[in-house]
Amino acid sequence: MTRFPGSAAYGLCIALGALLLAGAQLTGPSGNAANSFAEPKVAELAEAAKEGDVERVDQLISQGVTVNARGKEGWTPLMYSLTGTSTKGLQRLLERGADANLQTERGGSAVSFAAHRQESESLKILLAHGGNPNLRSRPAPPFTTYDVTPIYDAIRGRNPENARILIKAGADLNVRNSAGWTPLMEAAIHRSYEVMYVLLEAGADFRLTDSGGYSVTYYLLDVRLDPKSDVFKSRRKCMKFLEAKGVDFEKEKLRNAEIDRQNEERRKRSPTGNALDP
Repeated sequence: MTRFPGSAAYGLCIALGALLLAGAQLTGPSGNAANSFAEPKVAELAEAAKEGDVERVDQLISQGVTVNARGKEGWTPLMYSLTGTSTKGLQRLLERGADANLQTERGGSAVSFAAHRQESESLKILLAHGGNPNLRSRPAPPFTTYDVTPIYDAIRGRNPENARILIKAGADLNVRNSAGWTPLMEAAIHRSYEVMYVLLEAGADFRLTDSGGYSVTYYLLDVRLDPKSDVFKSRRKCMKFLEAKGVDFEKEKLRNAEIDRQNEERRKRSPTGNALDP
């Protein structure tokens, strides 16, 4: 089981909570348009977009329905359209002026939701219409979030293709989240090794360290996997890539053990029990 040094255990709790929250957000705040949007016509627009009924979308917008109207928790018809399977409504809303970068009160956006999905067409459409591949998820109180960009959503969704799409659009490969982790670390923590390999190929910096002094090798090594599993094979592929770049995992084990020792000494000296205290 992976250990998380210093205050990183707190970050892990945030990460897991955010992951669960992301899944819940993809169905909308209440699960249906009528309860998600107070204005009936806006609810109808959201539902039409979800179902891919572009004629009805055009009719409602022509009748004066605001394309970027807000529902519960700040949801928009564009975000709601992602709860369906058709991309036609999503496309038409964007063509009629929908903003791909609006965020819910919890910090989610159409781009982040699309990055988490298993299909990739929605993400391509959003980015083609001004979606920001580096949009930070910044929530409004009392909500909290993991303060991530869409590349983290692709990691959580275990979608290598979405990662490639975001990278091509200019996603920052080394952007840190609120726990101090990089996308590579996040991928290792979530065992999203296929996405991790995409990040490595694209040039993500594997030498960066977190607030505890650990590089991504710590999170790669400190996990138990079935050697016959596909996950194990995917991790091994990442490790071979790093070895080709000069990483010596035996030396990394010794380095990580020394950092463990130093952090434990700091924790013992700290009045709060936090190894990251000054």
